[in-house]
Amino acid sequence: MDTKQVRLENLKRLVKEHGTQKALSEASGVDVGYISNMVNGVRSIGEKTARNIEAGLGLPKFWMDSPHNPGSTILEQVRRDLEFVDPDKLSIVHAAIRAAIKTDE
Repeated sequence: MDTKQVRLENLKRLVKEHGTQKALSEASGVDVGYISNMVNGVRSIGEKTARNIEAGLGLPKFWMDSPHNPGSTILEQVRRDLEFVDPDKLSIVHAAIRAAIKTDE
């Protein structure tokens, strides 16, 4: 599967996980009309947009470019990613998570 197709599959997955395109738009900061156009194949998901979606959702850089197990959730992916974090940097990751939680309240 090429990068364009992987990004499309991941975008559809994110829409499903967020419930609606509008909810994904609000969470990611990407315009709902733009998301709709990408989901429906009117526009492709370029490099800049993929990185913006990742940044807006707090996903690791290049997450959109990698195939993911369709049965797993983003939370499960993050849990797996944490296994690769340097133990000395876990406090930084924890602080970032706590900060994200506080901004969502």
